[in-house]
Amino acid sequence: MVLHPPYWDIVRYSGVMWGKAPDPRDLSCAPDYPTFLGQLNEALYAAFQAVRPGGRLVVVVGDVKRKGVLYPIQRDMRWYGTAEYHLIKTQHNIWSENRQYSGKFIPIMHEHVIVTRREQAWFMGARTSEIGTFNLRSSIKMTWMAVVLSALADLGGTASLPDIYTEVAKHTRAARAEADGIDWQAIVRQKLQFGATQVRRGIWALPVCL
Repeated sequence: MVLHPPYWDIVRYSGVMWGKAPDPRDLSCAPDYPTFLGQLNEALYAAFQAVRPGGRLVVVVGDVKRKGVLYPIQRDMRWYGTAEYHLIKTQHNIWSENRQYSGKFIPIMHEHVIVTRREQAWFMGARTSEIGTFNLRSSIKMTWMAVVLSALADLGGTASLPDIYTEVAKHTRAARAEADGIDWQAIVRQKLQFGATQVRRGIWALPVCL
């Protein structure tokens, strides 16, 4: 079975291509990306149920870019069954070919072809991807250099040493160091010497390369 779903709202179908009003079941009318993914996953699940054991589901899908943010649909959607192929093909007759751009935009000229195989009638594999936000202040794996430079970036890229201390103090590594009797402020000063630029006495800035 081959499925070629809408690429979110790149092309609106109901209310534009057909019908007088948007249909809530139409994936191209989903109000936001999470809603679209939920509807797409339901459609993929329903399609996979129609595949007999030993058969394959082929999904052709592209990526979407909105306001500088990439939405990789093929990565974020669920893959039902055993993954067999992930092919990339040239996309033809795309809307971006008829538009003029400033030169800073790279048009998406490809599509993904995902091929999965249904192994059994009652058991089904599924591959999912998580989308979320992680607070790096709680990461104990973050290096001290990364902690210091992130604190400096959060302060606008240039800040005084006391302000940097205040920001770094919010990180888990600073709290652990203090509990272990480690002078974490000395570590901050050392990392600033090697990883930042001193604008003037007591004032530090992110290096130009960052």
